[in-house]
Amino acid sequence: RQLECVAKLPAARPVEVCTSLEHTRHLADDVASADECRRAVALAQGAMRICCDDDGDGSRLFPPHVPEAVPLLGDSGSALFAKLSERVKDRVCEQFGPVEHVNSLISWISGSAAELGAAGIDDPTPRSFDAERDALQGTFAPHVDKANQPTYDVSALLYLTTAGIDFRGGYFAFNDADRDRLIQPKAGRLLAFTSGFENLHQVRPVRCGERLVLSIWFRRNDPQGGLPDDQTV
Repeated sequence: RQLECVAKLPAARPVEVCTSLEHTRHLADDVASADECRRAVALAQGAMRICCDDDGDGSRLFPPHVPEAVPLLGDSGSALFAKLSERVKDRVCEQFGPVEHVNSLISWISGSAAELGAAGIDDPTPRSFDAERDALQGTFAPHVDKANQPTYDVSALLYLTTAGIDFRGGYFAFNDADRDRLIQPKAGRLLAFTSGFENLHQVRPVRCGERLVLSIWFRRNDPQGGLPDDQTV
């Protein structure tokens, strides 16, 4: 079903950069301070240089919540990520109701290995995803979180670096039937959304620089209180 949704996206849809969202999507700034983001980036990069290889496209993943992460992040680093995760959970609960933490990953994408010819906001004319032209698999392909992990009900992204300052490209895109809605990563900005088919999405390739984000997935305490998979914004 996930690939069917991607294949059905109309070609040549318009592109819109969004500064506010509604319904199944939530956007908030200053959820983490500039100092917290700088510390989180330094700690994450230090840990990931030791234990993570990129997967061929310049991306690394690291789970900050597991016990094995403590020796790499240190006690203060682990405490920082725990505090940020709890803050994100509080915001998610305000918007989507009671939730429980399921999983979390720090994503570090380096522009040095990204596909420089792919679409991105830094293009003179940003374009929407086209299933006949763009990648259908891999880091930058459109996907549905709940299709990959059925326990995910709400997805949350806390950006630690800023597009246009720390990296170029790397925008988040909701791949809606009428248009691609782009979100600019900004340090301290929280993007949260329900994890079902109503929120097909992707990350645009990073052209240069370093893009870091703390991703957290939650399960609703009351599954019956969730939105149906076909709900749209």
